[in-house]
Amino acid sequence: MKTKLFTTILAVLFSIIAMGQTNTLVEQTQHQNPQTLYLVSHAYIFGTEYSDFKGEIQRELSDRNVVFVTAAANPEWIVYITAFAREYNKHDSGDISTYYAYVDLDLIIENAATGQRIYQGKFSEKGGHTHGFDYAAQVAYQKLSSQISAIIIEKLQE
Repeated sequence: MKTKLFTTILAVLFSIIAMGQTNTLVEQTQHQNPQTLYLVSHAYIFGTEYSDFKGEIQRELSDRNVVFVTAAANPEWIVYITAFAREYNKHDSGDISTYYAYVDLDLIIENAATGQRIYQGKFSEKGGHTHGFDYAAQVAYQKLSSQISAIIIEKLQE
């Protein structure tokens, strides 16, 4: 019984090596130590703070082995996000109106130890919804959260 189990385990290991999946195992071990990040986010929908955006960013980055800390905890990275929504237009088609809004966002990533700015970028995303400009802005924020999270992860790994 033990011989059959051992043979099966060896067969699985050899097939993993043959398919080139060892890189995945190596990458997972390299990133076991999480990176610490202090996130400063100011996101607004027409003058009202939109805290859900910070939560979306934190959720996506947490899934990628990033730990969020306070400034006092000496993080490795500091990320600054400032975003504002603006009304774009309203399109009427019969009984249905579609509202469009843009979110304009500034992103800065700094090395906390050196203060060196490793990234600075501006983004603008359009969202649309049939329930109003606020909802259209939320759609734009949702689109931006994945985009911004991907850029943060990419820059932290460089």
